[in-house]
Amino acid sequence: MEALVGAASVVTRKKPKQPSDRFLSEVNRMATEIGAVFTKHAIERLWERNISPWRVPAVLHDPDRTDTVTHKGKEYKRFIKRIYGRQVYVTFAEEGKRKIIVSVAWRGPNKTIPEDAI
Repeated sequence: MEALVGAASVVTRKKPKQPSDRFLSEVNRMATEIGAVFTKHAIERLWERNISPWRVPAVLHDPDRTDTVTHKGKEYKRFIKRIYGRQVYVTFAEEGKRKIIVSVAWRGPNKTIPEDAI
């Protein structure tokens, strides 16, 4: 898709619908480091919502708030942390010492969170 602005042309690209191999590699590396497993849904939400997988450990290790949610009769924990003015939500189940990350979301005024933010 190409849009013309005055005499200069600006090329805009749509984000691919599927996560890139590089993104999946980052998710796998981070998950291994923290001993977690990401569901397909969680990976898709990270990708769609443009949330770096490295935000997840920051939320899990030092949440500002925690609560419990129930979905389809199953109980999940949800940890919430404010990062650069946005609340990042990580919803997970625990199997022994391992965390199964089922969803990741954010709320707040900014469109993006800087990559160097923790």
